[in-house]
Amino acid sequence: MRRRRSGWSTCFRPAPRATSSSSTGSRSSPSTTASSHRPSFGAWTLYGLGSEAEDLPGFVVLTSAKGTSGGASNYGSGFLPKSYGGIPLRSSGDPKQAGYARNCLLARRLLERGVRFVQLFHEASDQHGDLTKGVKKNCEDTQQASAALVMDLKERGLLDDTIVIWGGEFGRTPMVQGGNDGRDHHNRAFTMWLAGGGIKAGHVHGHLVKGILA
Repeated sequence: MRRRRSGWSTCFRPAPRATSSSSTGSRSSPSTTASSHRPSFGAWTLYGLGSEAEDLPGFVVLTSAKGTSGGASNYGSGFLPKSYGGIPLRSSGDPKQAGYARNCLLARRLLERGVRFVQLFHEASDQHGDLTKGVKKNCEDTQQASAALVMDLKERGLLDDTIVIWGGEFGRTPMVQGGNDGRDHHNRAFTMWLAGGGIKAGHVHGHLVKGILA
């Protein structure tokens, strides 16, 4: 999510393109490329807009579940100075792991304190098998907290100048994989949603034609 000035609303973006592996897909989602040498979205935002926080990093990373595929390249500064890269929240040693819902609350509090860009990573099971059970659990872990974050920002007047972007690294194929309850990676069929920051309410940008972005 990033902060800017404007109104609030929600829209959907069906089928953005991605690469086909978990690690490169995770990198291309926040940086628009699978290359680890390019700046992440958060790094570009901080570079262009600066930060309002006096005693906190301008770009903070919060992780839950298994962390991130691809590691620091998901939130790195690429060829920009290192000061623009994301800073994982730590207690001591390795980046601090917390629940997704708790990270949503922390994200709101960081935005209140002027942090320019907060990125949440929640890496759970990759549903090559046991899809029904896995997707249900992923939804239970994230959907209520994500909705609460948007409502929380709105109630506090923060959604007017904050854009929330929610999505994953790719979708899943329509055909079965791994017995009768699994799906492979599908890099041309998945949806992201955006809220806040003057985004046109109810707008759907793009559509699928036989699995190809149109």
